[in-house]
Amino acid sequence: MAETARKLDVNEAEAKTKALAAAVSAARADQRGVPHAKMRDWLLKVASGDVSILRVWHGAQERS
Repeated sequence: MAETARKLDVNEAEAKTKALAAAVSAARADQRGVPHAKMRDWLLKVASGDVSILRVWHGAQERS
């Protein structure tokens, strides 16, 4: 029985690894992503009170 449990653990770990690899691949292929540094700059501008950047973002959302 322990051997069966071990096989299940290996299969589960392998399935998780494959699922994670597929998710990472899909995320990298999605062109809608924003690089971390660009998002950080945007958030810092919003936090400092620059609301003009929000209008640009809102307009982009309406077009998509």
